[in-house]
Amino acid sequence: MIQNCRKHNNIILILATFAAASLLCSLAACLCGVSIQQCFLFAFYQTGIIFVPGVAIYSCLSAKSKNEIDSLGFFCISYALGYGLQIIAYFLVAFTGFQSHIAQILCGSLLIISVLIILIKTHKSSLIIKRSGPVWYILFLLFLLLTYFAYSARYIVPGVKSDTAVYHADALYWIENAAALTKSFPPAELRMSGSVLYYHYFASAYLAIANMVVGIDVFSLGYALYPLGKCLIFFGGLYTLSGIFNDRRKQFFFLFILLFTTGLEKYSIVNYVAHILTLPFGFDLSFGFGAYFLAYLINQNESLNTDRQNCILTVFSFLMCA
Repeated sequence: MIQNCRKHNNIILILATFAAASLLCSLAACLCGVSIQQCFLFAFYQTGIIFVPGVAIYSCLSAKSKNEIDSLGFFCISYALGYGLQIIAYFLVAFTGFQSHIAQILCGSLLIISVLIILIKTHKSSLIIKRSGPVWYILFLLFLLLTYFAYSARYIVPGVKSDTAVYHADALYWIENAAALTKSFPPAELRMSGSVLYYHYFASAYLAIANMVVGIDVFSLGYALYPLGKCLIFFGGLYTLSGIFNDRRKQFFFLFILLFTTGLEKYSIVNYVAHILTLPFGFDLSFGFGAYFLAYLINQNESLNTDRQNCILTVFSFLMCA
């Protein structure tokens, strides 16, 4: 009984922590012209519609496995799983005709079911959530701040006067794709009638389903409100992959190099700074899911027996980054 109470308390603390962090990050978007009402709606969407279902999925995956995970890794993989579930939800809504009330009913139902699953699985699960070292949270916070100032603060929401906002064509195509995905699939090219736009479906589908559920415009979702989700997936993938090193110093430098340096920027075909920081438009999310794929593939390869959780997470992360 005492152990079960501790598990419930841990889950409640984790959910409360994520909700507080999500609200704080959302309120930071007020500096870019997003209304307080939209900030609260987005914090609810991040916590209740993405994170809680993600926790429920991970609880199911770990129900029959004796494993442990640190709290930061748990935050990140739970969010990534919830993000993937939203992509599935988008296609279900698309099948029913892109009606916002259908999206709201579907996501609300997922939230209720997820809460029930968490309450049931908490009793049975042997999952152990450990505390993460403060250095990893500091790295995450630094990368979150870097993302905010390098991306969100550079692009001001329409209606807010700015002399510095310059919108790159690729980013506008990404936002346009998200707007088109709220109306049809495949999305129509809004600037060339009759054409179909093939461009980062999964990243744009997330903006589209969020727009249908909470009513926030895709521009605000893709710019001012983008950093937290992006950092959880990108940082989480690299953080999980860094677990291949047993030495904490190697793990730290692996993360630091990939988060804060660019490599051969002038000689690489892919502009790393733009694709990760200043102009991500979905590449950053694919990068994060790709890191998850490598991490779980390596774990499965080193395991003596086939592990259901590793197999499912390997296939899931591959599909999300493909």
